Amino acid sequence: MPCHTIHRLRHRAPPPSRLFALALALLIVTASAAASRAQPATSDAAPTSADETDNPSAPISIGLVDLDSLPGLRAYLRKTGYLAPDSVVRLFRTGPVSKPAATGLAPRAIYALQFEDLANCGSLGCTQLIIRQEHDGAFTLYDERAGGDLQLLGETTRGMHDLTSRTNNGLMIGRYNGTKYLWSRLASDEKKAADPTEPAALPAEIAGPCIDDRAWHGYAAAADGGAAGYGLCRTNRSGNFLLFECTTSAPDIAVTANVTTGSLQDSAPVTMQLTIDGSTFTLSGTGYYDVMTGVVLPRIDPLPIDTPLLEALATGRQASYALAGRRKTLHLDGAPEAIALMRAACTPPRG
Repeated sequence: MPCHTIHRLRHRAPPPSRLFALALALLIVTASAAASRAQPATSDAAPTSADETDNPSAPISIGLVDLDSLPGLRAYLRKTGYLAPDSVVRLFRTGPVSKPAATGLAPRAIYALQFEDLANCGSLGCTQLIIRQEHDGAFTLYDERAGGDLQLLGETTRGMHDLTSRTNNGLMIGRYNGTKYLWSRLASDEKKAADPTEPAALPAEIAGPCIDDRAWHGYAAAADGGAAGYGLCRTNRSGNFLLFECTTSAPDIAVTANVTTGSLQDSAPVTMQLTIDGSTFTLSGTGYYDVMTGVVLPRIDPLPIDTPLLEALATGRQASYALAGRRKTLHLDGAPEAIALMRAACTPPRG
């Protein structure tokens, strides 16, 4: 029987020079990993330029701005579907003209932009946006309109530079009211010189005091009619909770109530009550299913042009409305001016 020799392999310790090399390599790898973890994570949605930080020493530049220098705003426009790879944008920072406090209601910045590519321009002009940036870096779309030749003026209102835009209604000027830009027609010096007795053009929009993020808004259409509404301070005309509209040719006032309680039924009768200084006005209508919002809203019947409801709103001190058993209060600061603008816009021209 053959005899097999078993050789035992002994573990040999590496020389000291090799131990030193391994320790040095391990130290380098560990330091590199720590440095990598210390680097801030980059994201397309996170502001990465010094211009978009809350650093008090960051300079505030007013005027034309390169969108590429604002990655946070670019990401917001992409996320909301406004910005395409081939979009052409003209962008202004309108203010504030002085460094705002890092707290309070004042925005970090307001941007006005106009798209100039074919996909965003049509017969009414090009898409124009007003966007507000808060101190935490978040962006909010405050206004969307159509126009052309968006320009930043040297004059300021409430800490933001005024804007002009050319639209089908003529040259419009936008002034900041502390919450949003309000637009009105800008009469030319030549037109004033030709006819000094011509009455001043009505403003396209006015807004009353913003109280608990609610305000009264007045509107004057260039061609025919106007409106008065109550809604969010930054809302546009169609977004008001309660909207009264009239024209120079119709004998009544259209009422829109963008409110619901979840208990309204499609095609069922609806009663809405407005109580002003103890006097109650009843509005009747029917419920209808709104395919855009997926809820049932009230469709209020028109009111006569001389309804006392408007006068009560314009002269009252406190008001509330009730719908389907739920009551909400609304303030009346700014209601007289909004209703007066609507009435002026609905008055047929003389002659």
